[in-house]
Amino acid sequence: MQKKAGEFGLMSILMLQNHMTRLVTHQKNKEFVSLFSNPVHGKTVVVVGTGSLGGSMAKHVSKLGANIIGVNRRGNKAEGCSKIITIDKIDSFFA
Repeated sequence: MQKKAGEFGLMSILMLQNHMTRLVTHQKNKEFVSLFSNPVHGKTVVVVGTGSLGGSMAKHVSKLGANIIGVNRRGNKAEGCSKIITIDKIDSFFA
């Protein structure tokens, strides 16, 4: 289950990054528009919850060269995350 959840998270990021919902909408309207996107490599992705599901997603997405920031309650390390912050510090991290 966790492997599939990680794959789903990866798919979601790729779909958002590549404007898939806009492309499908344009296609339904018979409008063929070129939408360009940047690669995921070098982007920063924040994963809130680095347990089995979020941790699996972090591993998959980090393989694309994204900088993964993991957020969890205790500050425990998670594979694929370059940095971990605790949930109580999330507001100050983004300030």
